[in-house]
Amino acid sequence: MRKQKLLPYSESFKVFNIGISLNLSLSSWYNYQAMFALFQQAGTIIFVLVTLLWIWSVLIKNVSIVDIFWGIGFVVVNSVYFLSNEQPDSGQFIIMILVALWGLRLAAYLAWRNIGKDEDYRYQEFRQKFGPKRYWWFSYFQVFLLQGGLIMLISLPLLAINSNTSELNLLDYLAIVIW
Repeated sequence: MRKQKLLPYSESFKVFNIGISLNLSLSSWYNYQAMFALFQQAGTIIFVLVTLLWIWSVLIKNVSIVDIFWGIGFVVVNSVYFLSNEQPDSGQFIIMILVALWGLRLAAYLAWRNIGKDEDYRYQEFRQKFGPKRYWWFSYFQVFLLQGGLIMLISLPLLAINSNTSELNLLDYLAIVIW
């Protein structure tokens, strides 16, 4: 059996790291910790908001109000991320404006469409399936916490944008025009 020559650590890491830039310095570790702490803060705020919204939905017996919160949830999370910056750059400012415009427009449209109407058919089917006496509790997990978790998951690119500073480039300007 032929003995394989081992590469020095730095060389083996370069072979493993083809096409991937990975910086594990202490400063980047601190940045990841700060990002995780910020993600936790935003997650806590979303958890509290969806819980309060759920309590309201139980009182009015209409789960459809969570749909109106969908866009607002992203505005809230992105605001937490954006406001954590001591000196936001132009890209972060533009993302803040675009997310706010999208989220508030979506919330306004869904409010206009849903307020004063019966509960959405999807939620009515869930209510029938679980029974009106049990659905109030199931809706917390099946609808409100699920949407809160999805908001947090989908907001990860917003966290990354607000955690790193960089100047706008041609691709950024193209994306703004397309938007």
